[in-house]
Order: sequence, then C-alpha cells, then structure tokens
Amino acid sequence: MDELNKVIVIHPAQINLLRKFEYVSALLEKVDDIIKTDHEITRVTDGQHVRAHLRRGHWHGFCSGKRDEPDARKFAYRWLPQQLISGKYS
Repeated sequence: MDELNKVIVIHPAQINLLRKFEYVSALLEKVDDIIKTDHEITRVTDGQHVRAHLRRGHWHGFCSGKRDEPDARKFAYRWLPQQLISGKYS
C-alpha cells in the first residue's frame, strides 16, 4: 500500500490528548523564548527581578462583597489554571 494512502484512525480521547500536548508545547516554547530574551537584556539589579517560569495551577480563596459588611461577604475557592510568569520584561 502506498504510504500516502494510509488511513489513520484516532480515538476522540487521543485527539484531546494531542490538543493538550500542543498547548503545553506552545507554552513551553514561549517560556523558552522569554528566558532567552531575558538573558539578552542588560538588567539593573534592584532585587525585584523574577525569572520567567510556569506557575502551577492551584485553588485560591477569594472574598466577595463589601469590606464594611462582614455578614454579607462570601468566601469561595476558585481554580487558577497554570500561568506563564514572564518576570520583569513581559
């Protein structure tokens, strides 16, 4: 059989996995570019610089409502997804 005429069968779960892999690959390429750019820039050392990195996804607690009305305030946890932290030169 000719190599160009082969039919490839992919399960829907594999498609989702491929999409996630492509997303993570693109994100890692961005991190790599930012780190390279970060090293190329001459920086002033003021102690405030954070190197580019990925922050893991995590649950974070948030309060909502007016501060002066403690009984009306609500506390809820929300999921913060993985984020690209690009440091001082974003």
